Amino acid sequence: MQLFAGNKTLRWQSWDGAGLEHCVIRSEGLDFLAEGVIVAPTAAKPFACRYALRFDSAWHTQSLSVAVIGEERSLLLVMDAKGRWLSSSVPVMELDYALAPDLSASALTNTLAIRRLNLAEGKSADIETAYVDLPDIAVSADPQRYTCLKKGSLYLYQSRDSDFQSEIEVDADGFVVTYPGLFRRLI
Repeated sequence: MQLFAGNKTLRWQSWDGAGLEHCVIRSEGLDFLAEGVIVAPTAAKPFACRYALRFDSAWHTQSLSVAVIGEERSLLLVMDAKGRWLSSSVPVMELDYALAPDLSASALTNTLAIRRLNLAEGKSADIETAYVDLPDIAVSADPQRYTCLKKGSLYLYQSRDSDFQSEIEVDADGFVVTYPGLFRRLI
């Protein structure tokens, strides 16, 4: 899959229709910046947050910043040249093997793993992500498995530390269209 051309605006609603994620991705030279807002009114702790996610044309994450609106909770994770996650310039050892970030209330972050893995049909890959639980902004390593069911359109996501799994439908650019139980794309 080639990287999409130009800027892209995406919007998802939570499966129950109450939450919303709005994201704009734009090209900045050889890199891309995704800026978004998530509103989750039905969560145990209703919240809104904003994020900025920088990645290159190979879908390698360079940085993630997240801030809960109206709170003093925020996070900045940066991937250094050696592939280590840093927070406040200090390596986060727990995330040493994390391939990409995964925001708990975001459909966008699944695209990072799907595109970066670039799996052939029928193939699987086990990865770890830097899972950011919102709204608490607690970060932990999260073992996951992705399987390509139909190249460029359907992937199986499986948590490797729980029984959760779901088939994720994506568009030609690898962005989530439906993630049953969690998200559906509006635009």
